Amino acid sequence: MSTQVFLSVNSNHPVARQTPASAGRWGDTYFRSDLQDASCDYWVVFESAGKHRKTLECRSGHAVFVTGEPMALRSYPPGYLRQFSTVVTCRTDIRHPHVIRCQPMIPWWVGISGGHGQQNVSLDYDALRAADPVKSRKLSVVCSNKVLLAGHRRRLEFVKALKAQLKEDIDVFGSGFEPIPDKWDALAQYRYHIAIENSSEPDYWTEKLADPLLAKTFPLYWGCTNLASYFSPMSFRLLDLDDFSKSIRLVAEVMESDLHVSARDALQQSKDLVLNKYNLYPEVCRLISNLPAKRPREFTIRPEAEFVSGKVARVISRIRRSVRRVVRPKEY
Repeated sequence: MSTQVFLSVNSNHPVARQTPASAGRWGDTYFRSDLQDASCDYWVVFESAGKHRKTLECRSGHAVFVTGEPMALRSYPPGYLRQFSTVVTCRTDIRHPHVIRCQPMIPWWVGISGGHGQQNVSLDYDALRAADPVKSRKLSVVCSNKVLLAGHRRRLEFVKALKAQLKEDIDVFGSGFEPIPDKWDALAQYRYHIAIENSSEPDYWTEKLADPLLAKTFPLYWGCTNLASYFSPMSFRLLDLDDFSKSIRLVAEVMESDLHVSARDALQQSKDLVLNKYNLYPEVCRLISNLPAKRPREFTIRPEAEFVSGKVARVISRIRRSVRRVVRPKEY
């Protein structure tokens, strides 16, 4: 018997490409985002259900909210969260009767070109699964020169220090450096990649790690404090951004080694985990399969703006627009 999930995503990101044949299906679970049918088994909201009220009949009695941003970047009005039967989050500041702890399931960015308006898909689940690119270049990093958060500033400072030390041995991509339309071009040819999150928290890792793993590019990483509970430590090395000199020495040592060869099997295993376990779709399937059965229930989800004052809403809107320009530039 199949399961129907209504999936609300907070952008026009082509998330269905993360399923086989881009079909929006994982096993016997079908995901949709149209309102032609006002009923479903489960309603899953990733970050936002949109700017307008929506009403759906959920046969399972469950509407699930998934947080995508770290604590440093945004907060959620308590009244907004109370609309949902369950909140799935990596954050420790969420107050709700039923919280499930989980990594944030951020959609991948490799294989997509274009900005928030029009996005073109060059690589989907099937293409990424089959990809085994030849590694002909040493080290890359994707970094914007725009800063908003402390994590943005720290990343930029480290990249500048690394570039000063390694010079032509590292290629720096992103706004303010060398722009690229598709992040895949900054990963596929490279043996190693510097991956630095916007903040360092337990269970918080994003496409900054998933993208190099999908390209089988060995990540030198800073961010998630318990990453070894998700991936084999053989498939990454941790940077210490409190000690630039130590981290730069580590990067130089790794570049002179054959680690990208000896870690090949571990990288493949971690890539498979990104594709088939931590991917938004199988992760949602796992989560809803463990939810207790309830009576069918109609949910009306009001937009977050209805839970804050007009002045606060305008400030939040301006901040989010600024964050999008920094974190999701049109070209990397």
